[in-house]
Amino acid sequence: MLKKLLSVALLAISSTAAQAAPTHYYYTYTGLFADIYNQAYEFQPDASYGGRFDGEDLNHNNIIELSELTYMRSGYTNYLNCNAYCGVSSFSYDLNNGKLEFYTSYSNTYQGVSYGGGSASELGYTWHYDFPPYYDNRMSVTPETKLTISVPEPSTYLMLGVGLLGIGLVKRRRK
Repeated sequence: MLKKLLSVALLAISSTAAQAAPTHYYYTYTGLFADIYNQAYEFQPDASYGGRFDGEDLNHNNIIELSELTYMRSGYTNYLNCNAYCGVSSFSYDLNNGKLEFYTSYSNTYQGVSYGGGSASELGYTWHYDFPPYYDNRMSVTPETKLTISVPEPSTYLMLGVGLLGIGLVKRRRK
């Protein structure tokens, strides 16, 4: 009886862990044609730019679209929760081939000075106007640019719990 009860409990735990939820994706572009902090605009193999997006393929077409996006950070800005001065106007991530396309933008005023910026992966152009001392950062994707997208491993606590449960079952069986 106890064996059946533990089997049902393990099955229930496994099914809750397998439920679909938004997945965190981290992306990095490395090797950019860049002018960072008003330096020379040239190819810099170590220059990188990245962020994170969360989404779930709700319509099961293997593409995470703008309507399925729950979080979008490009650089240091969360473009889905940044009040009225910024946003994501287009987004697409193909789960089959890893193609990422997005366009984000922002604008604001600080002490009477307007500034803005954004990111465009398809156009391969990212720009930011920071303040002070009012840097103009430009980065362009080139054929040499590498896009890396990583997905974190499953929850460590869930794996720890299943491992401890397994150890407990083995120990109980030996008694």
